[in-house]
Amino acid sequence: MKSSLAAVEGAGRMARGVFCKSVIAASLLACSTLASALGLGEITLHSALNQPLNAEIQLLETGGLSNEDVVARLASPEAFAKAGIERVFFLNDLRFTPVLRGDRGVIRVVSTKPVTEPYQSFLVQLARPNGDLLHEYTVLLDPATSPQGLAATRSRNTQRSTASAQESRMPVAPPAAVQGKHYTVANGDTLNGIASRLQGLGNKVSASQLADGIRLLNPQAFAAGAGSALKVGQDLLLPDSAILPSAAAPAASPEASSPKPAELQRTAEQLSAAAIENQQLAQSLEALKAQTQELQEQMSGKDKQITALRSDLAVAQSAARPATPAAPAITPATPAQPAADPTPGTDSFLSLPILLAAVLIVLLLVAFAYSRRRQQRKQSAAPAVAPDEQLIKPAQATMLPVFEVPAVAPQPVVQPPPTPAATKPPAAQRSAGSTPDALDGVSIYIAYGRFTEAMGILRSALEKQPERDDIRIRLLELLAEQGDGRGFVREEQSALEHGVDPQTIQDIRDRFPQIKAAEVAPVAAVVPAAAVA
Repeated sequence: MKSSLAAVEGAGRMARGVFCKSVIAASLLACSTLASALGLGEITLHSALNQPLNAEIQLLETGGLSNEDVVARLASPEAFAKAGIERVFFLNDLRFTPVLRGDRGVIRVVSTKPVTEPYQSFLVQLARPNGDLLHEYTVLLDPATSPQGLAATRSRNTQRSTASAQESRMPVAPPAAVQGKHYTVANGDTLNGIASRLQGLGNKVSASQLADGIRLLNPQAFAAGAGSALKVGQDLLLPDSAILPSAAAPAASPEASSPKPAELQRTAEQLSAAAIENQQLAQSLEALKAQTQELQEQMSGKDKQITALRSDLAVAQSAARPATPAAPAITPATPAQPAADPTPGTDSFLSLPILLAAVLIVLLLVAFAYSRRRQQRKQSAAPAVAPDEQLIKPAQATMLPVFEVPAVAPQPVVQPPPTPAATKPPAAQRSAGSTPDALDGVSIYIAYGRFTEAMGILRSALEKQPERDDIRIRLLELLAEQGDGRGFVREEQSALEHGVDPQTIQDIRDRFPQIKAAEVAPVAAVVPAAAVA
């Protein structure tokens, strides 16, 4: 009994296994049959130029399939090369997503980047059990302002095998065509393009419905399927809902048709944009001209300032330059001004340090000239001095404080015996103040540390005016400042011979102790001799 029950249970399990295998095999066979009938239809655009691509490819015979059963992708580079289509880099951005709703299904084609080229061609590969299906799609994208911006262009099937299944759709009644409207296919026409052009304005029938009506009324033109290419010159019967253009015959070529309102609008927009751009360029040009003129005016003003500064500097240098004094009755010649007539083209922008230094020098020279003129006015306005006061030399009254020296207490005036030099009138010394004096140039050289040139100017002036005691005193001061003991002794002897006050020389020695004691002995021997005389 137990053995018979075990046999029955084993037979039941075997029967259930056979039944499950049969069901699985039948399911696989059904799926294989459905998948083998899967095909690709027309493409519909929902985007325009300079927008991310948004299109839908119609799926044929999708009954019983789900989104996971449909696999669509961009074809491989080898397939592009065999089809003779360029695989541009932009196509790598395309994404294919199957969307199935009942008996209808589409493949949504989108991109994240905007389409910048109006003409795009690509290959779509659809995976099927009986072989992959390749389908070429070519789209022409119009600008967003054009009514044809969302119209799809022709599509061509590139499948090489003839094993594709025939479309199995429910028979649909063709639309009414009692008006006898016809259309002759021209070069480049597609079914969707013809339907879009024949839809017209205010037509309640959509372009897709017109396309279905044209396909149903002309089965001989679409014997190879809905995606087959149209032959040029083929005559198509149109539904009554189609609106033929009145300006041209149906067979007229697109090149001979009149300009479309969209094209006119696009041309007007381009002209308007060009006019705005030209206006902006003109405004920019005017602004640049104004800036250039302003810069030229600034450069001219700076050149004038530089010329004025150079002229002031030349005048100050000519006033401070030591001129050779002539006889009192002869007017000295005006010194040449090398910077008064600048050569054209030599004016240029000076660097800031040089300009500041020039301004500082000019200010110093102007201050020096003003001080000198003020002293001259004081001398001319002073009353006549007493005979006893004439023993004080003019050099002590007009000596400039170039160096800081300790103050010297006033010494009692020693009146030596009358000598020819003491009775000599100081007219020549006073007349020298009315012309450029050698002491002015010496002060400038000393200010810049050029002591050799200063002593040369003083010696040259003494050769021409030996009666000038103020020049001898200034030369002795300069030699004492330099510590030249031998030169000081020589000039001291010459000064004593020309009647210079010995006390004045002693004051110079007291102010400058750097004179060596050994070099003072000859001076001590000369002073008594002068007193005896």
